[in-house]
Amino acid sequence: MTATVSLLIALAFLLVADYFPLALVFTIVALLLFQRERRRRRRGPG
Repeated sequence: MTATVSLLIALAFLLVADYFPLALVFTIVALLLFQRERRRRRRGPG
């Protein structure tokens, strides 16, 4: 049972390590798009 639990923890860690860069890139892209949209809105008629 303990071996199974440690195996599941290792698998979860590998999954997190595998998908963390993807989430980080997604967050950066979303922030960049949000900044660009805000800048465009400021330049527009206001």
